[in-house]
Amino acid sequence: MKTIEEITGLQNAIIMQSQRDSLRSELQAKSRFNQFDKEWEEKTNLLKRLDQLFNLHCELCGLKLSKFGRLI
Repeated sequence: MKTIEEITGLQNAIIMQSQRDSLRSELQAKSRFNQFDKEWEEKTNLLKRLDQLFNLHCELCGLKLSKFGRLI
């Protein structure tokens, strides 16, 4: 049986993964149209930080990730 902490950790990881996916999609759309402006740079840096936080969160909560960095 899962504890409340495990459930909360999983829910937070799902939210973070969704945010990463949205931001990554937005950046891919901008790059397709060659919109490499200051906002693109800031969002790229934000995505890097979000990736690091997501991986750290998953490690601390004992969540498993696939080889592509997705929740299993």
